[in-house]
Amino acid sequence: MKKFYFSVILLFVLISNSQAQWQKLSVPFSYNQGIAVDALGNNFAVILPQSNRILITTDTGVTWAQKILPADRAIDISIVNTNVFYVAFDNGSFYKTIDGGNTWTVIFSNPSLCSFGNYIEMFSDTKGIAMGDGPGPSFTQPVFLKTTNGNDWQQTCTQAVGSSGDMWRRMDFVDENVGYFFQSGINPQNILKTTNGGSTWTTLNNYSGYVQVLKFYDANYGLVYDGDNFYKTTDGGSSWQLSSTISPAGWGVDIEFLPGDKNKIWFTNITNIYYSGDGGATWLLQTPPAGVGGRFKDIVFTSDNVGWIFGDNGNLFYTNNNGGLLTSIESNNVLPNKFELFQNYPNPFNPTTVIGWQITVSGHVTLKVYDLLGREVTTLVNEFQQPGSHNSTFNINNYSLSSGTYFYRLTTGDFSSTQKMVLLK
Repeated sequence: MKKFYFSVILLFVLISNSQAQWQKLSVPFSYNQGIAVDALGNNFAVILPQSNRILITTDTGVTWAQKILPADRAIDISIVNTNVFYVAFDNGSFYKTIDGGNTWTVIFSNPSLCSFGNYIEMFSDTKGIAMGDGPGPSFTQPVFLKTTNGNDWQQTCTQAVGSSGDMWRRMDFVDENVGYFFQSGINPQNILKTTNGGSTWTTLNNYSGYVQVLKFYDANYGLVYDGDNFYKTTDGGSSWQLSSTISPAGWGVDIEFLPGDKNKIWFTNITNIYYSGDGGATWLLQTPPAGVGGRFKDIVFTSDNVGWIFGDNGNLFYTNNNGGLLTSIESNNVLPNKFELFQNYPNPFNPTTVIGWQITVSGHVTLKVYDLLGREVTTLVNEFQQPGSHNSTFNINNYSLSSGTYFYRLTTGDFSSTQKMVLLK
């Protein structure tokens, strides 16, 4: 299975036979950023907020168990059953639990080889693939790991094929051998394919565009999204065709095929959710076109009926009715109760990233970007703003910048906050 910030909470309601298709579930833990969700069957799910814990439900969100993680920030999770989970962390380590998160065992940790864990996927009780970025500052030599027993993970890749650029969203393995990966931190950037579990990679030369999200239904059928357009392959990446153009566009976050039907697809970007019933040829906008969104991060379906959508600020939704197609929407505007500057997304990034923040009272707001030496790169925002959630896009194509660490600072009234971001070319 399987990185926005709006304090607007969307409550999806379908008025059909007086039965809601999407239900908003309560999460008993306050968090700003949602990272990932994985699920089993009709009722069991595990969510990863940006914190040092995971949350587990066995009854579709009626009750939750909180388990402390062995590291501060989990990036990806793959669950085998209700007790066995595998987790990738942003410190480059990978862990396993066999007792539902009570205790954890490290399955790989080597800072000299891996600086950031991006992806982990189990295809059975014993077979799986994991991936992490190599050590900085170049990040060109990634770590691909493979297991055939769930315990021993062996490094497979020796090629300098770059970094992931955006956690798990730019790679997808359909089994323990066949996988696709869009390389970052290296030029030119290409889609690569492996048929031996990541040991060797070949470049798919027939696609030369940018990739924000990549997802395959099987070894042959897949979609990529470049920020505006979807491209489709039906022959394992040997050829690509423009499938559709989406509007309103935005940074791609997740693509999810419904199990058993490659034509039914869900997609989410920064502000909206879309559904396609024809393999991505056309898309039905599922949230208001005015741009009100909930920063949904991850979608997972366990069957053609049962699905979960997880995002920031407590946004968790569940459906068990016909794939969850929406026909009406209600939204409740909730003003933030504290000032906050959020982590940019994606991070690392190239060439664009979105910076979000929230303010509780109206006032003059400035948002500035600095280099590692404290020199100002640019002012992104310098204006009076109303209370609520806001964001700005930083595009390096407007500047001459090299790879490295940068900082951004938000100032309004007595509030000032700074965050770090990493540019990878």
